[in-house]
Amino acid sequence: FRNAFSGTPVSPSQPQPIYYVFRTLSTMFENATPSATVVRIDPTDVQTEVDVECSTFAVKGGDLLVALSLAGKAQDESPEVVADVSIVGERFSSAVAVDLLNGEEQDVAVDAAEADTRLALIVLRDYPLIIRLTR
Repeated sequence: FRNAFSGTPVSPSQPQPIYYVFRTLSTMFENATPSATVVRIDPTDVQTEVDVECSTFAVKGGDLLVALSLAGKAQDESPEVVADVSIVGERFSSAVAVDLLNGEEQDVAVDAAEADTRLALIVLRDYPLIIRLTR
């Protein structure tokens, strides 16, 4: 917690933004366990070499959480890479990207026509993007 303004007799405390990130992560990962699911990342700009950190987690009920971020040290001006993300050998019917700060979810278009599940045009930055896939 941090003090809002210390010059007044009543000095209320406010949560730091990281409090909300931890709250969202705790809720999302409540029943999650590490998974060995294979994820393939294909940048849309084939000229770009990309180093992406990726972790997968199985959730009770068959859902999958995929955490993606650009590798390296975070910067104020975050680089941005657009990529297609494929979950190899798995088929999912829907996906949502979750904003860690406020828990807001945004639908992601899913192409499960083949043996893999493909998510097109995912924007990756130097902070984590969590995608929840549902069968």
